[in-house]
Amino acid sequence: MDNIKKEEEIPLEDILKNEPRPPFSVNLNLFSPDNNDISKLFTGIKNIYIKGLIIQTGDTLNKIGPNNLKAEKVNETHINIMEKHMLSFGIETFFLKMTGNDKTSLFKYLLYDLEKAIPDLNFRVTIDWRTQHILKIDFKLPNEKKEEILKEIGKIILNHNVANIFLKISKAIKLKNHGIIITKKENLDDITVIYFDFANIADYQKIHRCLNDKIMR
Repeated sequence: MDNIKKEEEIPLEDILKNEPRPPFSVNLNLFSPDNNDISKLFTGIKNIYIKGLIIQTGDTLNKIGPNNLKAEKVNETHINIMEKHMLSFGIETFFLKMTGNDKTSLFKYLLYDLEKAIPDLNFRVTIDWRTQHILKIDFKLPNEKKEEILKEIGKIILNHNVANIFLKISKAIKLKNHGIIITKKENLDDITVIYFDFANIADYQKIHRCLNDKIMR
């Protein structure tokens, strides 16, 4: 038993400073699909992702921690490298660049689905008159069907996770329901949304099609 080799423990910062490892090759106890606290899980993933971007941009990690990321220094190369690092942990990263029109379109698709599926649900929408961008959505639930409608809203929201990242209509029950929103004060039409989900290991396994048994795999 003494000859059994233990898994090598490497500091996270050392991993992030080097070339990304293959998908699913790094084991982090933080990333367990059985973790019931999705909010804490997302916070841990977010902090690692931001810490990695800080390292990629050449800044020094100090006592402030991952909150000192200078977003203007992040470029596409840094994002691609961190996408590979996150895959080494078994986490898939979704990076979306959006405009105000894109965000409003997401909200409209959600409202169309809600309107169609729940006729008893009433909502009021606040719009910027000049841009026609949706700023706020307020829902009014009838008392007699409140619980039933809330359950139906929760089901529909699962298909609109990005809209829910902005609106927070339904409680996040999956990792992809949480996200990072980055906006620029000098250009409110420049919006970045980042969210994560558990990657499917089957999508990243090497498939061998020409083995001696001639079985297609």
